[in-house]
Amino acid sequence: MKKKIIFFYPLIKNDGLKSTYESYNSFLKSKFKVEIFSLYKFNENKISVFYQNLINILKIISKLLKHEKEHIFFSLNSHYFLHFFKILGLKFKLVSRIPNPVDINPPFFPSSNAGHKLSRLEIFLLRYSDKVIIYSKKNFDLLKKKYKLKNLELIRNYFPKKNVKLKKRKIRNLFFVGRFVESKNPIFFLKCCLKLLKNLDIKIHFVGHGHLNETLKELSKNFKKKVIFHEFVRYPFKKFHKKIDLFCLTSLFDGTPNVLGEAISYKIPCIAPKNVGSSNELLNNGKCGTLFLSNNSQSFMKEIKSIISNSKKLQSKTLKAYKSLEKYNKENTLKKLEKVINVL
Repeated sequence: MKKKIIFFYPLIKNDGLKSTYESYNSFLKSKFKVEIFSLYKFNENKISVFYQNLINILKIISKLLKHEKEHIFFSLNSHYFLHFFKILGLKFKLVSRIPNPVDINPPFFPSSNAGHKLSRLEIFLLRYSDKVIIYSKKNFDLLKKKYKLKNLELIRNYFPKKNVKLKKRKIRNLFFVGRFVESKNPIFFLKCCLKLLKNLDIKIHFVGHGHLNETLKELSKNFKKKVIFHEFVRYPFKKFHKKIDLFCLTSLFDGTPNVLGEAISYKIPCIAPKNVGSSNELLNNGKCGTLFLSNNSQSFMKEIKSIISNSKKLQSKTLKAYKSLEKYNKENTLKKLEKVINVL
């Protein structure tokens, strides 16, 4: 009998976590029976949300109470709900995937912001998972050595390489791709780029959506020929990879920035904030791209100017980044996950 994987995904948004879920689901559904429990549908339709949420929670509890050995709950967020039932003594298998950064001195209570530092309470509760999936070596080592967790597995996100040519670029089109929310820092990106317009011939592109959309458009209303909004695109790098001269990640905090891995997979030059999520690892501490001091406008603008004045060096870094994606191939990610699930 096939094992059944029940993805526990209470709140679905159009973000990196949804991309990770879709990647997992697409691969695992041919190996196992797969279900998903969420509180919102993918279109986030709020009609009868209360009743749908209640029904879903009752369904989850029903599954948990059955103790079916072939059922494996795979938690993608709000893990504490399932940890609570483990503490009560229910015998079910639980895999928790943790994309959050881990800190030496974490806050005690969880943050409501996705991608924020893992709290002490969350770290304590991870002991009740059968397996904890960690995306970065740095976080893996910290949880193992400082917090003495023994149920860890290092499994990075899957970034398949795209068969595209390395484009010779004159850096003109700078792209922000992601949600227009505070944690992604799009206003920082816009303000810095508007200052750069005084001396550089560049165009500023936004791909995405979010509640800061109107603020961004208001700030850029006098630069309509230089600031372009493309709205939300399902596969942005597939559509724009020939247009993007430089992908700019500006997040204040992040887990695994999927957009950075995806940009690298299309041989797109990248700049990202130092020590935010897995930026250092993906860009090999600056050897495979450019790192700037997080939320530091002077550092960001200085690096942009340096990139534009030395595009040949950037081409070399971009190719190195593409080659380094081997550690994120299917064998090291999805197939490793399959092996972990099979031994539970």
